[in-house]
Amino acid sequence: MKKIILFIMIAFTTSTYAINPTVNGTFSKLSNATTFQTIRQYLGVNNSQAEELETVFSTTSQKLTTASEENNDISAENAINYNLNSVKSILSQSQYRKYLLFISMSIKSESEIAQN
Repeated sequence: MKKIILFIMIAFTTSTYAINPTVNGTFSKLSNATTFQTIRQYLGVNNSQAEELETVFSTTSQKLTTASEENNDISAENAINYNLNSVKSILSQSQYRKYLLFISMSIKSESEIAQN
């Protein structure tokens, strides 16, 4: 059951986020110092994982900025896929599930703010 939920979350993430500016914004904000510290504490990562995540988040933000400047949805989707695949290889399965939950909740929160 958990594998099915994880698969659905990943499929939803990779298929719809690139065309949504709220999603791109959420992924871009991951390299923000305050957001990064929140994620680091929430996931309980060690120093090595934190360094790798910081690099992935910075690269993701750069790729999303370039995609946005070029108005290229495919590049944006590739940047998000890069993030998800890289983070999955860095974190444990439990930490990755928490990461996906964090991303989903952040996107939901940002979407609600944008609607109001």
